[in-house]
Amino acid sequence: DHFALPEEGAWRGQHCENGVLLTLFVLIMWDLVFDQTAPGPFCELPRAVQDGSWVRDAAGKRAAVQARLDDLDSRGPAAAREWCGRAYDQHFGVHARGVNWDRFSRQELDQLLDCFSGRVLAMVCSLYAEHYAAWGGGVPDLMLWRTGNEQPSLRFVEVKGPGDSLSNGQRAWLDKLLAAGADAFVCHVDAQDDDSMAVTEDGAAQPSAPAFNFIAAATD
Repeated sequence: DHFALPEEGAWRGQHCENGVLLTLFVLIMWDLVFDQTAPGPFCELPRAVQDGSWVRDAAGKRAAVQARLDDLDSRGPAAAREWCGRAYDQHFGVHARGVNWDRFSRQELDQLLDCFSGRVLAMVCSLYAEHYAAWGGGVPDLMLWRTGNEQPSLRFVEVKGPGDSLSNGQRAWLDKLLAAGADAFVCHVDAQDDDSMAVTEDGAAQPSAPAFNFIAAATD
């Protein structure tokens, strides 16, 4: 509610942690992740995707995934809308691990994607592609976005209460998001004597990692 106030920017958002990013990753990579020759009402992520071997093995899909990441980085939201829209229109309602169809309508999905830079989307997808399971935790608690007449914008907020500190996974995600140019920070919430809440925002530390690490060439 704090960030939805007009004086705080009237942001829309969700307390979603990794939920939204996983949905976007699977939609963007749908045709590469799932076996298109055996369609059905359920789609489980192959083990090779969960452990990252699909982009490490020479016989895997490293080149195709790299091309998709490059497309996101170069064309930005237009590429994301194309890939996500195709999966949304063709597979809506299919039970696929990582995808929550109830989060957004088709229009809301496009509006959200317009708030991302291509660099941030490519970075997020590269992490999940390299090791879906390892990067499944630590995403900031809140994703906030603004559309309309203003320039579309996006924020990632990790919320901490008194005595709470960042985990290694949370630090890693903040580091990667900042390196890719995202607006990401930690918000500290403290209870006051009058039962109100005091909210302070801390800018996260400067990133130590490069802007993004696409799929590294494996040794054949």
